[in-house]
Amino acid sequence: GADKRPVDGASVKVRLLWDEDYLYIGYENFDNGIADLKNTDQLNSSGSWWASESDDVETYLTTSPNGNYYAYFGNPSALNFRYFDYGTGREHDAGQCDWSTATKIFDEEGADNDRWVIIQAISFESLGITGPATTETAVYGYFYRGYYSPSGFHNIGWNGASVWAP
Repeated sequence: GADKRPVDGASVKVRLLWDEDYLYIGYENFDNGIADLKNTDQLNSSGSWWASESDDVETYLTTSPNGNYYAYFGNPSALNFRYFDYGTGREHDAGQCDWSTATKIFDEEGADNDRWVIIQAISFESLGITGPATTETAVYGYFYRGYYSPSGFHNIGWNGASVWAP
């Protein structure tokens, strides 16, 4: 797993597992201000929560580093949506593919750093991979956490990668 520590006492750990049919991405999102977690329990009319401001995780996946990619979004209420890019701009498909999420918010009294956890189960078929995945199956990804803190909105990524820019 990878660990990234940004500002305001927040951090995130990402872990990956897979089987023949699914890629599983687990995010453990630590936050000193878990009581102030922004979290919506419904999608807006465009099928996202951006207008509602919700903390989230964003998983960007592709089978080719120079090809099209898919962006899987999940929030603390286990609401999902997916965007994809075919080189002509982003398209929103509201998650019309085989994937799901499960979440849990931990707000432990007296804990220094509470957290929320989300696990995304994304079928390889939703990435265009047919047949069972093997050790030779190549999938490339970027992993992000979006969150609100007293100092504003932050999007945490690794190695200088920015959202929507491979």
